[in-house]
Amino acid sequence: MPNVTLIDHSATWLKQEEARLQTGLGRMAQAILATARVKVPRKVGNLANTGRVSGTGNERKISFGGQGVKYAHAQEVGTNGRVVFKRYTTPGTGKQYLEKAGETIAKKGIKPYLP
Repeated sequence: MPNVTLIDHSATWLKQEEARLQTGLGRMAQAILATARVKVPRKVGNLANTGRVSGTGNERKISFGGQGVKYAHAQEVGTNGRVVFKRYTTPGTGKQYLEKAGETIAKKGIKPYLP
């Protein structure tokens, strides 16, 4: 009877697939950021310039605002709690710039962003 040797490479494959998915996730996050930057309300671009991606592994966070630009959340939800924003100086921009960008990219799925 012939001898059969089974070599298990599943751990190596899994590690490669995890790295591939994490690369795709990073690319997807960058695509969300780029899409949101087009739609973010702007007068001079301060808010758009604060957009960033953070996180590693299986988690990414896309955010806007920070020091000196504390109105990012108000612009995202379309109100500061007292005033509802209705007119935006740049056509095509407005509230939910980040949420809509995330939805647009998520509909494509991760496949287009995989290496």
